[in-house]
Amino acid sequence: MENETLEEILSKLKISERNIRYGVENLNFYLEKILNRRIVKRIEYKIDITEKELDFFLKEIYKNYYLYIQEERSEYLLLSFLFRNKIRLSNLEKELDITRATLKKDMEYLNKELGRYGLKIESIKNSFSIYGNEKKYRHLKTLKFLEYKKSKGVYKDLNFIFSTIDIEKVKNIKEIVDKMERDLDGRFPKEFKELMCYFIYFSKERVEKGYIIDRKSNYRFLEKIEQFEVVKNNFSELIDDSMKFEIAHMTEYFLSYGLKNSLSELKFCVEQFLANLFLELNRSVSKEIDWCILKEKFLYYLISAIYRLRNNFSIGEVGKKGRFFKIVKKYVENDSFLPERLTDYEIYFLSQHIEKLYEKKEQIDIDELLNIVEKYCENLRKEELKKELLEKYSLL
Repeated sequence: MENETLEEILSKLKISERNIRYGVENLNFYLEKILNRRIVKRIEYKIDITEKELDFFLKEIYKNYYLYIQEERSEYLLLSFLFRNKIRLSNLEKELDITRATLKKDMEYLNKELGRYGLKIESIKNSFSIYGNEKKYRHLKTLKFLEYKKSKGVYKDLNFIFSTIDIEKVKNIKEIVDKMERDLDGRFPKEFKELMCYFIYFSKERVEKGYIIDRKSNYRFLEKIEQFEVVKNNFSELIDDSMKFEIAHMTEYFLSYGLKNSLSELKFCVEQFLANLFLELNRSVSKEIDWCILKEKFLYYLISAIYRLRNNFSIGEVGKKGRFFKIVKKYVENDSFLPERLTDYEIYFLSQHIEKLYEKKEQIDIDELLNIVEKYCENLRKEELKKELLEKYSLL
């Protein structure tokens, strides 16, 4: 944390000064051993080190000194099973420097985690792989790939995650996604387009290996809408027409951002949800605000969000929760209109826009204020002026 005072570091890390001193002593031991550098403290902590030296330092630490905890070993196992073929347990023992007994415990730990996704590690003909819910498998692989693609430093050499990716195929898929955006007259965020490029890439990879999705509960509904034909035509080179359930699944993903004309039944549910939310907001504040200004923005957002939630894809991070976050969250917990329960991110999105509208209404228009004051200038009537200002700006 370059050029930070001790107080700033303590505040960010939420630890004691003693912990900082011990941490610095520990780091200096290895920094001197590997780079002949050390952290020094004057007014603030400083170290003369380049990005290249730092990368080298971390690789040396993880390679020769670091002891992995079970969660990290399990993560390495998960990535190996997702991105490598024909995994041998003996190789994993050697790479992680653990015994067979420890490896079995780590796999048991990983299986408990995978169970939440409807997946598990199984051995078939002495080959260990992840099996289970095919859609969840593809989600997990895509999200893990993107997580490490964006990660600068990792505790292991994970080049195997990226080594088998065919960049030309990814570029081809990106062109299809761009065309889908135009054909659906949608507005695809950059994060969504990247997500879909790799999700489609890994889906095609699984189909080529014979893992094909063969059911979709709302297939009859999806095949009748115009977006189904758009997806089918655009993906004719990647997905065979006979794989109708694969096409249906892909249609639902693109509905999450490609929806222009909302579906009547879902639109009705969202409208009812918003009408009651706005009533709840009016009960929670002392001033009169036209929350319906937000209706169109929220309507489009929530219709798209329902499809993302059905497919377990949530894009975005929750920031600082303002005063309206709790109000919206409590309302959502008791809602009976939406077919899917909103996550904290969707609640955060709504509450942020509500907060902005509320704060905007709290601001006083200076021209309007001067016009009111002007009425009382010739013969100043303080009490009447005060009363009108209080009534106008709901400050009572």
